[in-house]
Formats: sequence, C-alpha cells, structure tokens
Amino acid sequence: MKKPGRKPYADTTLVKFLKKRILEMRPEVSQIEIAATAGFAAVNTLAMIKNGSARLPLDRVLGLADALDTDPRYVCLLALEQQGKAVSLAIQKACGHVVTPRMNSTGSQSCGKPPPGRIRL
Repeated sequence: MKKPGRKPYADTTLVKFLKKRILEMRPEVSQIEIAATAGFAAVNTLAMIKNGSARLPLDRVLGLADALDTDPRYVCLLALEQQGKAVSLAIQKACGHVVTPRMNSTGSQSCGKPPPGRIRL
C-alpha cells in the first residue's frame, strides 16, 4: 500500500514523460524557458510537476504540449491520468484511444509533433 507523501504523482506516466522530454530538449532550451513558454506564472511549477509533487493543471495542457513540441492529446491523456485512473479510463472509453505517429505498434513513444492529418481517435 502506498503511503501518502510529498510527491503523490511521482509514479505517473506524465512525470516520466516530462523528465525524458525536458532532457531531450536541454541542449536547445532550458526548463525555465519551457515553463515560461507553457505559461506557468512561477517557473518552479514545472519543476514541481516534473518531480511529482504537483499535478499538471488541465488549463496548462495545451501550453505545455506546445512548449514541449509534442502532441497535446497525449499530454492531455497523461494529465487526465494524474486526476485518477477512473477519470482517464472513462475519457478513453468515451472518446477512444489516441493513436499518433509517435506511437509504434509496440506502444513505445517518441517525442515531437506528428505530421498534420496523421492523428486518429
């Protein structure tokens, strides 16, 4: 059983994705620049989300996806997962699974925006 802690979202897929994507972007852009581009008022907000102590506010999904140069639908699903598995599963069941060119047949992902017209619901 999980103990409540100071980093309740540390094991979420979003945290893992953020760590990987920010590291990939590091040669070109800093985490502070990503946070500013995403529209976070305080630059430490992105750090808190990345370390799992805060969840991504749903109103920052589009800004963060743009700042990370990645598919906003994927970031949205990851943010919904942080709201709770039941919420995430209900949205996926209602809307269908998001399939992007970033996901291959094994389900592994690569970052970057997909070409236009290649996203299916």
